[in-house]
Amino acid sequence: MATIGDRALQRLKELSPPPKHRDVADSIGMTADAFSRALSGKRQFSSIELARLADRIDAEAMRASTRRQRTHSRPNSCSRPQC
Repeated sequence: MATIGDRALQRLKELSPPPKHRDVADSIGMTADAFSRALSGKRQFSSIELARLADRIDAEAMRASTRRQRTHSRPNSCSRPQC
């Protein structure tokens, strides 16, 4: 299974011309070193970094990977204020 970093690298290669990693990192608020480590899997992307990266490289599929799926169901009626 391809990692998020693998998918990002593939998408970056598909762009014409391929952007420099340093430029992409700057545009999404990351250092070049942090971006490189995230692409290689040595560091995780934060959800905001992934959202910015998806916007930058127009990759809706990457944005979808930041959404958490609920594994529990919430009761239909909840009397608590936070519901």
